[in-house]
Amino acid sequence: MDKTIGVIGLGYVGLPLALTAVESGWNVIGYDKNPDLIRGLLSGNSHIDDVSNERLMTGISGGEFFLVDSPNSLSKVDICIICVPTPTTIDHHPDLTYVKSAANLISKILNPNCVIVNESTSYPGTLEM
Repeated sequence: MDKTIGVIGLGYVGLPLALTAVESGWNVIGYDKNPDLIRGLLSGNSHIDDVSNERLMTGISGGEFFLVDSPNSLSKVDICIICVPTPTTIDHHPDLTYVKSAANLISKILNPNCVIVNESTSYPGTLEM
């Protein structure tokens, strides 16, 4: 496909989602702010039980899956999917710190026609700014 998906957060939601998109023929840029995590993934070590090292390496070796720790690499994606953690607060509400941080980050770099999808747990209106 000639479109590119950006996935922000390569944890237990983002990494399988990114690989499924690659396996479906999409170009994918997987971003995580943790450079150690990116280095580990690039060397073929999955930190997610549901993603085998073999599946990870197949996804990377195909040339459609790019793993980055620089948000500027997302500037040309057509679809951006936020997959960051939303831990709960002491009063059992979602802590939206990571979601808001991701939204703030991409608001500065994405093209205006990019479709943004929030896969992180939150309530309607979270990303309205």
